[in-house]
Amino acid sequence: MDKQELAPPRRRAVKGLSGYQSAIADTYAPMSMESERAEQVPWQVVGRHVGAFCLSHVFSGGPVRAQVTAQAREPAGRRIVLMLVEDGCFEFDQGSRRALCGPKTLVLMNVGEPLEARQSGPVRILSVTLPTEFLRAQHPDIERRCGTVLAAGGGAAALLRDMVRSTWRVRDTLDAGQVRMLPGLFAGLIGCAFAGAAGDAAAAREAEHALRIRQVIEEELQNPALGPGLVARRLGISLSRLFAVARRSGTTVGQQILECRLQRCHQALADPASADRSITEIAFAWGFQELSHFSRRFSERFGLCPQEYRRRLARAMH
Repeated sequence: MDKQELAPPRRRAVKGLSGYQSAIADTYAPMSMESERAEQVPWQVVGRHVGAFCLSHVFSGGPVRAQVTAQAREPAGRRIVLMLVEDGCFEFDQGSRRALCGPKTLVLMNVGEPLEARQSGPVRILSVTLPTEFLRAQHPDIERRCGTVLAAGGGAAALLRDMVRSTWRVRDTLDAGQVRMLPGLFAGLIGCAFAGAAGDAAAAREAEHALRIRQVIEEELQNPALGPGLVARRLGISLSRLFAVARRSGTTVGQQILECRLQRCHQALADPASADRSITEIAFAWGFQELSHFSRRFSERFGLCPQEYRRRLARAMH
């Protein structure tokens, strides 16, 4: 590690997909991106760096497809990213392995090798980036563990999850000595959490179910009839199985549906292209059936009613 203090947050002023691509190159590795929405993709990337070690928060509104470029395969680009998926879902292919990453999961991504990643809806990730050689020195088989997805609900995975969150939360208060300790602490917990996980077929199936639940929700979000029954039928599993998978992810199907709808309405209310659409029109377009219910839930989630949120945005733009 060539620095002893965390550098200031890195943000990008460029909007749209080109800005997101540039920010991801700075945080993880050079990637080429494409999206059917091109320059309208909402995103935010905030990172704090200490040499090749980086803490970051990434939000992407999707849909986006990304591919590691050739530059990432150079020695300087050989990094492994520990990702904690806080919300949303995405998947990536690397070699013969497919990683299906749902909410409240941990995954190791090797951004020094070719990969293709996809997301269909909004995703929010906390991540820790470490040099491959540093991790390999402590865990010789670390690259074999990349692409493994862990549910972060218990055991060493829960400890690792909490460390990612707490480190991000106190990032501005860490002194130089504490910063020097971080890579080793993360490496130790990564080894504990992912030890033997590469061959855990049951965990892989569980992660796949969690991802497919979220994908169905994203696809049916504008359908007022969307609910657990519809999701279970689309997936070909029983309701009890559906509820069990959601419960182990620390949520319910209903909560996931509500959160996705609120996020889409929040984005639409902030989008200048939707300025002529009424709040009622936006709410109903994303599956809400009662305006009072939408307003109450929106206020609980974002601390402002939809009308006040829109008024404040309008004042800020003038």
